[in-house]
Amino acid sequence: MTKIKATKVLFIKLGQGGAYETDCIEKHNTLRLGYREVDHQLCIDQHWDKVHDYFTTEENSKTFVATSHTNQIKQFYEQDEKTLWITFYANKLWWCFSKPEITLLADKTKTRPVIVKWSDKDINGNVLLGGNISGKLLKTQGFRGTICSVPAEKYALAKINCEQMKEVVEVEQAMFNLKTKLTFLIQNL
Repeated sequence: MTKIKATKVLFIKLGQGGAYETDCIEKHNTLRLGYREVDHQLCIDQHWDKVHDYFTTEENSKTFVATSHTNQIKQFYEQDEKTLWITFYANKLWWCFSKPEITLLADKTKTRPVIVKWSDKDINGNVLLGGNISGKLLKTQGFRGTICSVPAEKYALAKINCEQMKEVVEVEQAMFNLKTKLTFLIQNL
């Protein structure tokens, strides 16, 4: 498989407590956003100031909380097809790309279609099990909101592309050199 490239990597929590995970990943190949109370048309029309006002007036949120909610919704509506979306489900890392076509469902949640399908495998077909993933990336699943940037973005892409990070290669080389030198020294004692 070809190397995965992305302009941005975002984490998405698929529903409170993972309520949408099975539906999105196993059934419909979609991303799904709650925020039922937020007017879909305001988001389509990119009236982000009005969405922000909704949170500060109707929800009585503090300004920084309203900004956080607004930014998460904005990312869902505005990210392009080059954004890599990741989530954690069934003790695995899942990833996909998505078309920026938003559909309002009857329950007022919103979906975006996944391009091809969600994947829990790297480009060589190995399953991306949680136990084989750095805690630096795994901690992203503890994010209390719905959508956030991935601090370990380079690591996530390297993991999916079966690449070792430069730092890991350097440490492995240093360990090899150390073992070689120690073996030489021990033989000469």
